[in-house]
Amino acid sequence: MERERLRPADEAPDDAAASADARGPTGARGKVLRGRRLIARGVYRENRGRVVEAATLFEQAAEEEPGARPWYWVGYGRYRVATVGSKQERRDKNARISGAITALRTALEHDGDDAETHALLGLCQSISISHRPYRALYRGPAAGASLGRAFELAPENPRVNLIHAFVVLNKPAIIGGSERAAARGFEQAARRFEAASRSGRDRSEMRPDWGRAETHMLLGFCYLKRHEYAGARRALERSLEFAPGFVRAERLPARLQAERTSGG
Repeated sequence: MERERLRPADEAPDDAAASADARGPTGARGKVLRGRRLIARGVYRENRGRVVEAATLFEQAAEEEPGARPWYWVGYGRYRVATVGSKQERRDKNARISGAITALRTALEHDGDDAETHALLGLCQSISISHRPYRALYRGPAAGASLGRAFELAPENPRVNLIHAFVVLNKPAIIGGSERAAARGFEQAARRFEAASRSGRDRSEMRPDWGRAETHMLLGFCYLKRHEYAGARRALERSLEFAPGFVRAERLPARLQAERTSGG
């Protein structure tokens, strides 16, 4: 896959992040940690330049240290590049998602019992089906198996719960999709994130740390769809506490107000 040319970021790195990068770890680990910070800002502010820059760092990290965790981040980077930006910028979404699936399978060759990787693989397999329905014949069971394995390995992992709920939200009702079931899943994920935050894990490690703000944003979306406006507002406010400037969470209250005005 041809690597996308970076375009200038819409915002300069803040001084604290730049200072941390200057004195932080080097090599593959340093690239993953820098990429992790960049991709969070890029996703929350819909800054594709940041996302592509982070994805490039993950690719470089895997070239330097081809282990399970760097390859996980390669898959995550490709997934985010596929889903952030304008429709024109995402014109190669299918190829990006296929690339993410390849990277995540490579990560599992290094560590077949990593729940985070199984969950993200299941998500990418589900996305690939939504754009190519004929793939449901072989990727549908594969996606279910990946998500099932993730739950088997780590039922209390917040991202495993988040991803499962997101897949349920986007499934057609005829094959198990349900906004109500998805909302319960997001509520469970939110509780799991809260419990994880109290554990005080070492953020200097290369493990995944994304998803908390998305969980509350998606929970707010589900509440909004069900006309539970107070719950939606609380969830969106919580999302913005974890990710100030999160564009998708900032947009939803206007939709909430429009629905209330029109009588939803």
